[in-house]
Amino acid sequence: MQIRRASFPSDSPQPPCPFDHEDQPCLQKHGHYQRYSRPESRHKTCIPRYLCKLTGKTISVLADTFLPYRSINVPTVQEHFDHLASMAQEIPPAHSPPLQRCLTRTWIRFCETDRAASLADFFGQRLPRTHSPRALWKAIRHTAGNLSQILLELATAGKSLLGDYQCLKPG
Repeated sequence: MQIRRASFPSDSPQPPCPFDHEDQPCLQKHGHYQRYSRPESRHKTCIPRYLCKLTGKTISVLADTFLPYRSINVPTVQEHFDHLASMAQEIPPAHSPPLQRCLTRTWIRFCETDRAASLADFFGQRLPRTHSPRALWKAIRHTAGNLSQILLELATAGKSLLGDYQCLKPG
């Protein structure tokens, strides 16, 4: 499971266990792994991991600038989605081919019917019902703020912007 650093208090040395047994100290450091910081870069970032001794599941703690399960950063995705949703006539920002492909895959995933329905259900009456991914993105941004705030709100409910992954399901 990948959680965002913003999901737990800044004064906490390690994350709280997301598996509904916070009253017991169950997390222990479990190494780290390297993750590419950007699709077109060779630079890697160290991602710390923790092991829940009660469930045997691991938790990775992502910096708030990272998007879960994508080698693309949050500000870039937000800028790209905002640009697509605005249908602006100006030329979109130039990106390297690997980054552009990653952004395209990310938008396609967001636009899938099951994602739109899941997100609309999660945000409920705060959003108008729409069949357009562009309108959905605009409504989510208007309702929940920037992408970092959106990701944090989704994560607190075990949801994700691009997929309700098996590891996020309780139990």
